[in-house]
Formats: sequence, C-alpha cells, structure tokens
Amino acid sequence: MLQYLLSSRLIQAGLVFFVLSVSGSLLYSWHVKRTTEKEFAQHQRFLRGLQNQNETRTAADTRDTSGVNFEQGQTPDAPNTSQPTDDTETVLPSDEMAAFMDLADALLPDAFVLEEETPEAVPVSPFGFGPYPEVPTDYTGNVFWEYSEAELAHMKKMMEADAMRIRGISWTEYLKEMELMSRVRIKLWKEGQRFDGMISSDQTGLFYPGEPGVLYVEWQESTRPNGEVIRYMARTIGSGFSNLSIAQIEGREPISDELDIRSMDDGIDPYEFLGLPR
Repeated sequence: MLQYLLSSRLIQAGLVFFVLSVSGSLLYSWHVKRTTEKEFAQHQRFLRGLQNQNETRTAADTRDTSGVNFEQGQTPDAPNTSQPTDDTETVLPSDEMAAFMDLADALLPDAFVLEEETPEAVPVSPFGFGPYPEVPTDYTGNVFWEYSEAELAHMKKMMEADAMRIRGISWTEYLKEMELMSRVRIKLWKEGQRFDGMISSDQTGLFYPGEPGVLYVEWQESTRPNGEVIRYMARTIGSGFSNLSIAQIEGREPISDELDIRSMDDGIDPYEFLGLPR
C-alpha cells in the first residue's frame, strides 16, 4: 500500500511542492533575519559615530589655554582630534546626515511637534495713542477703556443731555478726552501724586489735577472810578475756592499762604506730558 502511494505521481508532486515550500520559507526567514541584524549593526555604528563626533567637538571647544603665551602668539601642541577613535566606525557625511534628519522629522508624530504660542492681542487706543498703559493695582481712579458697553451708553445719554451740548463737542471727542485724562492720571499716580478727580479746560486745552489746597487762577485787572487798578480772579479751577472771601476774590485782601495759587497756564498739556502726537 505504502509502495503504491509513493509510486503515484500526484503524491510525489505534492511531496516535492511541500519540501520546496518549507525550504523557501526557511530561506526567506533566514534572509530577513540577516538583513535586520545587518541594518541594526549599521544603525548602532551610526549612533556611536555621532557620539564620538560630539565628544570630539566638545574636546575641541574646551581646549585648555592655560599654557598659551598670548604675548608671543604661541600655543602648545594640541592632540589631533580629527581622527576617528575606532577604525570600524564611520560618520555619515553632512549630506547624508541632513537627509537622515529630514526623514526623522517626517516620521515624528504630531505629538512631538512643538507649536508656537500665539501672543495675546494687546488692546490699543482707537484714537491712535497706542497700547493702553498698565493700571496700578492700588489705583483708585476711573479707567476709561475698562468701562462696559452699558456704562458707556449710560454716560453718553447723560453727557448728550447737558455737558456735551453746552461744550459743543461730539461723543467721539469726549471719549478721546476721557482716554487722555485717564492716561495722565495713571502716569501721575505712578509718580506718587495722589488726588481726586481732574478737570479739563476748553479755553486752555489743559488738564488740572484736583490736588488738595491747589487753586488754578486766571487773573484779570479792573480800574475803579478813583483810578485804582485791582487784580481779581476771573476764573478758577481747583479746591479751596469756597473758602475765599469776596474781598480776596476781588483782590482787595491777601490770600492765606495755606492755599497754593497757580496760574491757569500751569495746567498739564496731555499730549506733551504723555509724549503723544496731536
């Protein structure tokens, strides 16, 4: 029976095919293993070459100069660091190195790619005054650009009903003046000046801080029937005015030294004080 089976050509062909298949599989497995080991060995030599190259550069960069005679321009002999430390190791040329690094960058996952941080937008003045100044933490005044839309709408309603109509300025002009006033107050606060409120003058275009005991005065002269010329206060801005008598306002009596009397010209020009273009 066994002899009959072995003599069958179909069985013989099947056995030959089986032997060839097994032999081919073993040969392919051996080839893949050998190729992988060879590539791994080359990769290891490449990494060792990079390490040796870095060590060579470090040694060259940290050369001892204690024996150098700088006056005569001579240096002691230095060891030759250009030779490989191992004859069996090689370093890839720069072109191959660049190609390898490009391939590594392409294979890196997105998780390892560092994204640049987008800087936050800095709020700036709508009137061309640049970024808003930093507000001190202890600042007690109002800051124009921190007002909400509702607060601005309420303010606009109040100002349009009285002050803006009397002064003859638009809402945009008023907002521009408010921003300048906030900037001036913050700068004065940083310089150590503490006061409550600030007043602007349409006649002079200057700002006047509400400093305690300071009164800004516009003086004018008048001639009495007897020919006497008196100097009186035509306009005043600041505190202390309510404590003056009529005779002091009219210039007939001296004013106490406790009150600091200044000229209206001594106010603050916001553009000059802040270094802003008009």
